[in-house]
Amino acid sequence: MDKVMLLGNHVVLSKEITELEELLQDIFEEEELEEVFEITD
Repeated sequence: MDKVMLLGNHVVLSKEITELEELLQDIFEEEELEEVFEITD
């Protein structure tokens, strides 16, 4: 299955997540992104 993220009421598909992960890593360098992203099988 694709990796999806719930951002507010928006569902972001895996194609867009890579860019968002890079952005979030820049913003939250010391945060655990695993808590933000959920992987569905």
